Amino acid sequence: MTTQSAASTGRRTQRRSLDTRRRLVDAAIAAFAEAGYAGAATRDIAERAGVHHPLITYHFRNKARLWQAAADHLLGELNERLERTVSGAEAGDDRQRLSDAIRTLTLYSAEHPEWYHFVRDASAEGGDRARWLTENHMGRLFGMLIPLLESLQSRGHITGGEPAQVCVALLGATGCAVSFGAQYEQLTGRNVLDGGAGGYADYVIGLFLGTGKD
Repeated sequence: MTTQSAASTGRRTQRRSLDTRRRLVDAAIAAFAEAGYAGAATRDIAERAGVHHPLITYHFRNKARLWQAAADHLLGELNERLERTVSGAEAGDDRQRLSDAIRTLTLYSAEHPEWYHFVRDASAEGGDRARWLTENHMGRLFGMLIPLLESLQSRGHITGGEPAQVCVALLGATGCAVSFGAQYEQLTGRNVLDGGAGGYADYVIGLFLGTGKD
């Protein structure tokens, strides 16, 4: 085999490996969101991904590492979007920055409701997974939102609660379409996001910021 053909074979092998890993992460995201960590079986995840079960061990070692890879993908993307949103607004305009952050959180929750299920499942169980999630992802998310809330509270634009409490309430509001969407539809016959997630985001922004201006 020539050096060129060996390099080409190596690239194909690497692409197959990356594709397998991506398919396993995608399948794991869906499975963990649907059944929770305890209820999701690695054999089912492998079957959903269309790969042999031993490849989970090859790529991720065990179920816990696969869960972490899935969480990294979901929460990593959310934090990157939020960071771009917060840093992209005009410096000093904390009201606009928080408004944009609420919109980003709401739209991401509508597009990727799995992230909310991941956090809820880990929080309900507590223990190592909850701590890992906080240390690796949720701490970063809170670290972007809390300074904005503190700034707006100091100027009287947001009242009540210490900033971390308000942050929890905000995250609950942006994700409640995910948590209670089925109940809303059963009660009203409508989808809570009828008219688009942007309309729901406007409602949440109004809850926290009202309509006033600096």
